[in-house]
Amino acid sequence: MAKTKSKSRRLSRIWKVVKERVISVPSRDDAFNFYRDVDESTDLPEGDEIRRANLRSYLDEVVGEATVLVVGQGPGWRATRFTGVPFTSQAQLLRPDFPVTGDRSSLGPNPLSDRTASQLWKELLPFYPDLLFWYAFPLHAHRPGAGQTDRTPTRRELDEFGPVVREIHEIMEPRMVLAVGRSARTALENLEIEHEWVRHPAYGGTRAFRRGILDLLGED
Repeated sequence: MAKTKSKSRRLSRIWKVVKERVISVPSRDDAFNFYRDVDESTDLPEGDEIRRANLRSYLDEVVGEATVLVVGQGPGWRATRFTGVPFTSQAQLLRPDFPVTGDRSSLGPNPLSDRTASQLWKELLPFYPDLLFWYAFPLHAHRPGAGQTDRTPTRRELDEFGPVVREIHEIMEPRMVLAVGRSARTALENLEIEHEWVRHPAYGGTRAFRRGILDLLGED
């Protein structure tokens, strides 16, 4: 019972931070808040509600178990942009054997897949649900006026959402913080949060990412 109450309090506090500091933030010409807004050309009319529900369901699953906070750079166009769940594509989310469940928020005949999301989950799945995934910049950063693209968040954008990472870290009190990629490492360094770092699996980094995960988290 005590563990259940502790999980409930932790979930409530994290969700409050997310609602007040992420969901409430308006979209911009070069950063889309998919938890707050919809793009009629790509989203179902209730897409934002679906993505909020998916995120809440994911947090409910892992918040009580996770002891490692894994911080990535930011949502990608073919993955979290449409699921609301960090590091996760719609093709993964809709598979019956996938550990995280949720609903589709996009238009189109087929759910989007994402190679990087597949690589991340392939290596991190053995450690689920001991991991809580989050982003240094939780909006979808894209080129101005081109929503179906991805770009690297700026230093100012990372700083803007640093307080969110800090609050989640303080609520979780994880035994380890793991940065995936250089932008996440930069954000955590700026916050002076002690962390480990692994190379991002994209652009030929899969082998280094796998080795780093096994070195830090242990063999399956």
